[in-house]
Amino acid sequence: ALGSGMNGIVRALAWDAAGGQLFAGGDFGGAGGAPADRVAVWSGRDWSSLGLGPAVEVRALAIDTANGRLFATGEVPGAAAAGLNGFG
Repeated sequence: ALGSGMNGIVRALAWDAAGGQLFAGGDFGGAGGAPADRVAVWSGRDWSSLGLGPAVEVRALAIDTANGRLFATGEVPGAAAAGLNGFG
């Protein structure tokens, strides 16, 4: 099991083999009992927020391992304006 999970719908998962992390995106406001705006990362022990997430749901995730970046698609019109590090 991955902790207590999300409080909404997970629509996308991306595995970062280099970093050993699982990223989740969707339409949720919390992960593992902590606030997480539609994107979260599983460390192997706990879910964590990636900071201020997009205003609407994430439908797909992709990882650029060469540059250490996470990309999201779907209904994410405010992601760049929110100043998300590595989220574009």
